[in-house]
Amino acid sequence: NGNFENWTKTGNYEEPDHWITPNMLLSGLGVSSVKKEFTNVHSGNYSVRLENVEVFGGMYYAPGFMTLGMFTFDPNTFESNIFGGIPYTNRPKKFKGYYQYTPAVSGDTGLIAIVLFTFDTLSQKKDTIGGGKIFISQATSSWTKFEVNIDYKNSVLPDSMNIVVLSSQSLQPPAGTVLLIDSLYFDHLGSIGETESQNIVWRYSGNRLNVGNPFQGNTFWYLSDLTGRELMSGIERESGVISIPFLLKGVFILTMVNDEAVRSVKVLIQ
Repeated sequence: NGNFENWTKTGNYEEPDHWITPNMLLSGLGVSSVKKEFTNVHSGNYSVRLENVEVFGGMYYAPGFMTLGMFTFDPNTFESNIFGGIPYTNRPKKFKGYYQYTPAVSGDTGLIAIVLFTFDTLSQKKDTIGGGKIFISQATSSWTKFEVNIDYKNSVLPDSMNIVVLSSQSLQPPAGTVLLIDSLYFDHLGSIGETESQNIVWRYSGNRLNVGNPFQGNTFWYLSDLTGRELMSGIERESGVISIPFLLKGVFILTMVNDEAVRSVKVLIQ
């Protein structure tokens, strides 16, 4: 659910499917720090809004965060701990997506991080085999692409991974900081130039590309020139046809991604 199109309502709050947030805990206090965003999206119908909120009458300020793992919260110390993850056996080179950031005060900093694990049968513990993170501090008024380079300690395949996104990593997060996230995906190729195949896709009538859908379900796509500059993007909903809103001619790179994989092909438009 990297495009945040699927949500489940429970009581007075909603959760993005497959993600864990503090909403279940905070809903009893009448607030939510993670919400479905309708009006400001990068692609599709929804994005996710993470916001620092005030709880207990200002005694504590909770950041908006989401994780693929689990978390614990100690009401005595107001400390939380994120752990665990989901099964995953690939070795992507980068974790990418889009964000907008509006810090409530100068110096507030958001976080996007990924960690990959494998279970060590000898020690009976999880070993971290790779990961990466970026910090976000600059305010952005438009959707901005991010890339997290994933560094590996060895050549071992992971068996699980976790992703954590925080609107603020401060111990006293200021109320009102907002981090919007959308269109998350893994890049297994590393760069636009490392295309998985050299297939040529031809444009036919109506400024449309008949590419077929290499994945199941909705696929996020973007068209770039040969320097890697992104020209346009959208979501292909299993029809195998991508509409180009304005006339282009030349050779381009079409990249199609979903939550698990990425495929890039050369596109010749005449």
